[in-house]
Amino acid sequence: DYKLQYANIDATTHNEVVISKNTAYNHSFFSLVTGAAVPNAEPQKDKWDLVLTPFMNYTQFNNQNVSYFFGDFVITNSLNRTRAYEVLTSNVSYANFTLANVTTANFETAAAQDRRAIGANWRTTVPLAVKTDRFYVLKDAAGNIYKIKFNSLLSTSSERGTTTFEYVKLN
Repeated sequence: DYKLQYANIDATTHNEVVISKNTAYNHSFFSLVTGAAVPNAEPQKDKWDLVLTPFMNYTQFNNQNVSYFFGDFVITNSLNRTRAYEVLTSNVSYANFTLANVTTANFETAAAQDRRAIGANWRTTVPLAVKTDRFYVLKDAAGNIYKIKFNSLLSTSSERGTTTFEYVKLN
């Protein structure tokens, strides 16, 4: 279990709550607004491989890491052994990429094991668009291997939150 102590910044005492760990999930969530655990804030850990989500990460600015909000970020479920790596189309096209092209060792690198392995690398910010010179290879906890290509970031009316992608199971 987890013991959480919290208080308003000007308080002289704190609240304390014990949050039970649920091993079916990667994380346990708690609302400081309601003072209660938040059940089902994410899917069970073995029910997802990647998510497209808003995300706070860091980026370089004036030679320093600074916090930066990404509106269209892809996170892999690395805590449940989902791995991903990038393939540039200058090496092989998405259409021609097969299981024979998969480099198994790439799944073992630190970058592939980072939940930000895809991150924001699949898109540009100026202009806001999909990078067409790359795609991704993903391996889930069950050993299934997929190739994934992002096709669009915006709707035909330039609305965000309408990202489309395609994938093919390779094994």
